Amino acid sequence: MNHPHDAGSGEQPAPFHEVRIGRDDSDGIRRSFEENGYLFFKGALNPETVLRARSDIAGVLQRQGVMQEGSAEPQATPGASAVEVDMGPLYRLTSPWELMASPELQEAVDIAFGERVRVGRSIGFRYSMPTDAPYLTPPHQDHFYIRETDEFRMIWVPLMDMEIANGGLAIAAGSHKHGLQEHVEFDGVYSYFFKGRTQKGVRPEDIHGAWTSSRFELGDLLMFHCCAVHRSLPNVSGLIRLSLNTITYPARRPTMWQAERTGPELEVFRAEVERICKAQGIVGDRFEEIQIMAFKQGDDPSPELIAKLERRLSSRRRSGVF
Repeated sequence: MNHPHDAGSGEQPAPFHEVRIGRDDSDGIRRSFEENGYLFFKGALNPETVLRARSDIAGVLQRQGVMQEGSAEPQATPGASAVEVDMGPLYRLTSPWELMASPELQEAVDIAFGERVRVGRSIGFRYSMPTDAPYLTPPHQDHFYIRETDEFRMIWVPLMDMEIANGGLAIAAGSHKHGLQEHVEFDGVYSYFFKGRTQKGVRPEDIHGAWTSSRFELGDLLMFHCCAVHRSLPNVSGLIRLSLNTITYPARRPTMWQAERTGPELEVFRAEVERICKAQGIVGDRFEEIQIMAFKQGDDPSPELIAKLERRLSSRRRSGVF
């Protein structure tokens, strides 16, 4: 078993390489992505659009009792955990969708790809609580969970100014060049997005590249490769780290099923896959693998689909395909 604190979380990350629209030429921005596996756009977004999303999200978290009212900063309620949050009301807000559909964000991602880009509907609401170790995201690659294509990239939008102490996001620079790594279970670490799912990640000895991170400010935008190893830094402040993320991919390619599903829709899908798998005696790691395959497939869950994926998984394991 492993734990995210074993993965270099005590090291001080090197700063991100910054890029700016209007200052840096488009070709240079894309070369930076190819080299580092990420782009840290400084001041790319309209801070007022970001603040509207943050204010609406903070209102939901205050009403649910995990954030204190009357504070200018997102002050956590002592002892609150991310797993307590009901995500449903967050997905009924309009301002986060408006932020992800903003012309400033679209311009940045189009420059990064060098072509027209689709910004997916699969917005992830991130609310990292102070000293909430069981829900600290370990080093991992998003391509491990999203297998439809390797052309997608994640974008991550901070909704507040963040110091390293707030628990920002760190990326192993250049790790995307080494392809998809094996992921193993991390001891006592769980997803607060898919409640009850044990988190998996890349072993520390398998991570290539130096850890990088930086101070974030309102208007910053981070994009990273689907195979870039990244992790949450421990939040040792008293604030909730608020951010959004979603999938981006070339508009020319077929629609990605997983990129166009909201969090609640994915939760319902996962729950139905789990129900069918349990009925067939498929549990633990085997269920998790089949659930990933089912997301990639995108078909409605059924006993026939799960049986087919089970046969495919058994064949892959016999042939040693990872």
